[in-house]
Amino acid sequence: MKRILFFLPVLLAGSFLISCGDDDDACTPLTWYRDADGDGFGDASDILSDCNQPEGYVMDNTDCDDSNLAINPAAEEDDFDGIDSNCDGKAEAIIIWTGSDFTFNKPDSADWTDPQYQDKITDKVTFTRQHNKQIYNYQWWQDNFSKDVDEQALEAEFWDYTPQNFEFTPTGGTKGVKWALLDDTGAGPNWDPDFPFYGTLGDSTHFYSFHNIGSFVRYLEEGSKITEVVDNFTIKINTDLSQTGTSLPDLVGKKLGVWLVEENIFFTLTFTKWGSGRQNPGGGITYIRSTKQY
Repeated sequence: MKRILFFLPVLLAGSFLISCGDDDDACTPLTWYRDADGDGFGDASDILSDCNQPEGYVMDNTDCDDSNLAINPAAEEDDFDGIDSNCDGKAEAIIIWTGSDFTFNKPDSADWTDPQYQDKITDKVTFTRQHNKQIYNYQWWQDNFSKDVDEQALEAEFWDYTPQNFEFTPTGGTKGVKWALLDDTGAGPNWDPDFPFYGTLGDSTHFYSFHNIGSFVRYLEEGSKITEVVDNFTIKINTDLSQTGTSLPDLVGKKLGVWLVEENIFFTLTFTKWGSGRQNPGGGITYIRSTKQY
C-alpha cells in the first residue's frame, strides 16, 4: 500500500511565529513583540503569536530602538543631544557655524570682567579667562549666581574638588560647553596615528569636557595611546592606566570643535596663544573661531 504525503507550505512574515500549545481549541492567540532591551516597549518587526506572554515579549510595538534601554516612547527627551530619545520622530535642530573667522584676544593680565576682553558668543555663553586657570563661561556664573566665579571655584570645576563658596557640580571646565579634537592638526611627532576619539561637528559623540581635551593633548604629545574616557576628569592610557593630568598650553595650534550644548550650536576654534599663569604675562589667550553664517 502506498502512502501519500502532503506538504503544506508555512509562510513566515518577518519574525512572525505562532505557538498555541497543546490545546489549540482553547487558544486565542495574541500578538507579542520582542523587547530586547527590557524597557517595556517592543520592536514592531519582531513578532510572535501566542496564547500566553512569552519571555522577553510585550504587547507594545512602539520602540524605535530596541537595542537601547534609554530610547523608548516614555523616555525624557533632551532637545539638544541630537538623539530622538522618545521616539516621536522629530528631528532635532543641529546648527553648525561656518561663517567667517573671528579672532578673540584677551591680553596678558587684562581685566576679564571688562566686556572688551570677553567673547560673547550667544546670550548663554561668554568665554574669557582670569589671570590663570582655564577659560570659562562667564555668563553661566552670572545666570546662576549673579556674580563672577572665584579662583577656588574655578579650580574645583576643573579638578573635581569640593566648591567652597558656590554650590554646583563640577563638570570639567566650561559650563554648558563641550569640546572635541577634530583632527590631528598641530600634532607633534609622537602623536598616536590611530587616536580613536576625534569629533565631528554636528555629532556630539566625541565631545568632552575641557579637562578631557587638555588631557588628550598632554598624553598624545607624550606618545601615549588613549584608550578610554572614564568621566569628565579621567582618561585611560596604554590600555588601563588612569590619568587626570592636563597641558593646556599644548592646545595651541590644535583644531578644536566647540559644542554649545543647550543651544545645539557647533563651531571650530583654534588657540594661537595660551599665556602662563599668575606671573606676567598673566592669563592671556588668543583664538580664532568660526561664526554664524548669514
